[in-house]
Amino acid sequence: ILELPAGALRSLLGPRRPRGRTTPPDAEGAALQILGEDSVVEKALGARFRHFNQETSSLMVHDIVRVGETGTLSGISTTNV
Repeated sequence: ILELPAGALRSLLGPRRPRGRTTPPDAEGAALQILGEDSVVEKALGARFRHFNQETSSLMVHDIVRVGETGTLSGISTTNV
């Protein structure tokens, strides 16, 4: 598209990194098995599980909402740091 000469800096760059993907509605169960009540993490931490993130807070929350051509929601991703 840009008609850059061979060997231009742009031609040395690799393919774009894949970005976040939408999660199917029924995929929440897998996350709850790891982090939810009676989960693997809760069993590993024992009584400390309830207070594990007690003193942490978010510095940044970055939400991306994708809307399809027809105006319907096509994806949501959140980065929480």
